[in-house]
Amino acid sequence: MTGKGEKIMTTVYRVVTKHTEQVLKDFIRFTYKVNYPKSTFRLCVIAAGFFILALFLQHQPPAMVFSIVIGLVVVVFTFTRHLIAFSKLAKRDENFHNQTEIEFIFGQSEFIICRLETENHIKYGEITNVYKDKRNYYLLINKEDLQVIPRSDFAFGNSSEFERFISHKIGKEVNDLYIPFKERMKRINESRKQAEEMHDEKIEMKKQQKTETRTKKER
Repeated sequence: MTGKGEKIMTTVYRVVTKHTEQVLKDFIRFTYKVNYPKSTFRLCVIAAGFFILALFLQHQPPAMVFSIVIGLVVVVFTFTRHLIAFSKLAKRDENFHNQTEIEFIFGQSEFIICRLETENHIKYGEITNVYKDKRNYYLLINKEDLQVIPRSDFAFGNSSEFERFISHKIGKEVNDLYIPFKERMKRINESRKQAEEMHDEKIEMKKQQKTETRTKKER
């Protein structure tokens, strides 16, 4: 498919994609990870709270059973909420139902989203942030419109080099949603070392202040 946008600008990158089941699931996963990063932990804490409460209600069987049931409901919701969200999104997404072909054409000064007979021209300055994981790039436009661009759907241009291109255009680094375990441990260790160094500096400063105070008194 040749987008209309190619007639008015030089194409640097071109992506032809659709709203597949995987794209919708990745969209939902992104939303939870970025907008509600601690939701799973908090829900697990709430569930644990009900289970612990049940232990203190052993002398009140009805209340104990009720507490356990609520805890189980929270656990089930925690691990099925992605499926619930997918079901709701799939029902209202016409592009998913019709398997509409969506084309992204990236030029030097703007990019175009072509869908059916419509074209949406967007300046790079309108991109709030760009994220990436193993499968996709995510373009957040004007803080509200999220576009998912699968790496496997690049029809023109190298998907790996796209990161450097888009980063240069928006003047920001691309946020990596997937950080390998080794890299996470490396960052944790670096943070720990920095905290220890700051702690040692504070102790050294206190020692110096005490020494200076003692010297002044002796004088």
